Amino acid sequence: MRLVLSTLAETDNNKGQLDEVLFWAASDMVRACPEILERRAGDWLTMWDVCPLGELQFIAQDLRGVVPLIFAFVGMLYERVVKAFGPRASSRICSMTAGEIRHE
Repeated sequence: MRLVLSTLAETDNNKGQLDEVLFWAASDMVRACPEILERRAGDWLTMWDVCPLGELQFIAQDLRGVVPLIFAFVGMLYERVVKAFGPRASSRICSMTAGEIRHE
């Protein structure tokens, strides 16, 4: 929880978009990318700082009713992680199961 709150509170770009979907997405990304947080915490926060979260949340709305919004949003965020840190930046993402990322 501390890492999720730090990710959102210590980056300037997120203040206006704080909602349930963003909190779940940040939680999923923290769980999916612990190696990045451990090795490159400053770069992690920089990535979140420059990520256009409001725009991505708006785009994800197009998929409402097709897929859960959180899945669409997390996919877009992970694409930003790959751009910032490279493919397979986190070995954790490769071992996650659908049950680990499902939200009730």
